[in-house]
Amino acid sequence: MRDFASTHFAERFLQDTPVDKVVDHFQEMKSESGGIDVALVLKPEMAGQANLLLRTRTGHHFVRIVAFEDGGRITDFFLLTATNPQGISPTTGRKKRSLRPIFTLKSSATPLSRLLATCFLASYW
Repeated sequence: MRDFASTHFAERFLQDTPVDKVVDHFQEMKSESGGIDVALVLKPEMAGQANLLLRTRTGHHFVRIVAFEDGGRITDFFLLTATNPQGISPTTGRKKRSLRPIFTLKSSATPLSRLLATCFLASYW
């Protein structure tokens, strides 16, 4: 993870958030979630953005990671809570607005989406 962060995050991002903090954040996510799987690659809302729907291995909860890039490097990212792709709440069992998958990694995923998916599919997850 340290190599991934130092190679793929923008220098400006790493000045505000050192590599060790990035690594600690992702390691904490991994330990709390039992690991993360990429459920879907979603359509970006703007240029230079990636949206991935992730699923935790423990509890099968969903989270959306939104990341931004400039010059091929990640400049920022944040996490949002999300419903599962079928739109069923894991806690209430009620139907929610579903997330529609638009991209797949094989066809039209953006380079940033591919990079992030590769990160989450790597052995440290």
